[in-house]
Amino acid sequence: MTIKNPEQLTPHELNHFIKRGIIKVMIAEPLPMTIEEQPEFLLHKDKRGNTISLSAACRKYGLSLRTIQQWVAKGYIPVVGQDKNRVLIDEAYIAYCAEVRKSRPGQGRWLFNPDGTPYTPKTC
Repeated sequence: MTIKNPEQLTPHELNHFIKRGIIKVMIAEPLPMTIEEQPEFLLHKDKRGNTISLSAACRKYGLSLRTIQQWVAKGYIPVVGQDKNRVLIDEAYIAYCAEVRKSRPGQGRWLFNPDGTPYTPKTC
């Protein structure tokens, strides 16, 4: 059986041909890592599960409240809970974001991809 244009196959058909061994699949690039697999996150994995308020995180990591709020809004840092009027976040994630920011100094630079992994600029 010859498949003339595999790009026109539906996902169901493509999966069927892969399972039957008609189409061989090769991954050319490594699969992207999640936030939890990033080297910067692993440096702070011992803080996982510790909660910290936004204002305490500002003081501890030297970040502005607005920056942390933006990271929370984009989903890079999960909100764990609330204590009265204080928003609590997981300290491992704020430490990760601060670590990434520290490694890429300057203003107006991309720090994260939409999935929260560190942004790497494309080279020419």
